[in-house]
Amino acid sequence: MDKRKGLLLKLKTLAERGEGGEKVNAEEALKRLMVRYGYTAEELESEEKIECTFRYRTKRERLLLFQIIYKVTNERDVSFFKRGNEQNKARSFLTIEQQMEVELFFDFYKRLYAKEEKSLFSAFVHKHMIFRELMDDEEPMEISSEERRKLARIASGLDDATPYRQIEVSK
Repeated sequence: MDKRKGLLLKLKTLAERGEGGEKVNAEEALKRLMVRYGYTAEELESEEKIECTFRYRTKRERLLLFQIIYKVTNERDVSFFKRGNEQNKARSFLTIEQQMEVELFFDFYKRLYAKEEKSLFSAFVHKHMIFRELMDDEEPMEISSEERRKLARIASGLDDATPYRQIEVSK
């Protein structure tokens, strides 16, 4: 697929699924560029499926990629593989539009998940007080009130379990 058609398909997806000004701007840009590049709406509607390969690093990314492909296609037709020292890969047969949608969602949600995972870890550590005591000359780390509220909301949904300590009594 050439770069121009790829751009048009991205704009088409944004025009169909975007909101507010984003959607309007995408629609206008799509119309303008279709004329400039000489594409018709029918040419962008191709339903031909091609083999698509996506790279992922972790088990979480694999699960996320599977969910995204499932959401986009409503099918579970994905195979995962790795050859030798190559990076982990997922393969599925998708239309060009579906491929672009999967790439867009995977990139977005992968970054968002990494950010949220850091927040979850921080909330977990604070809820269970898994940190050392501050030294006399140390100040606690400053966080914004918004971040503090976010961590408190996350922590409130976590389990209140505490470790059971066994103390051996000597006789």
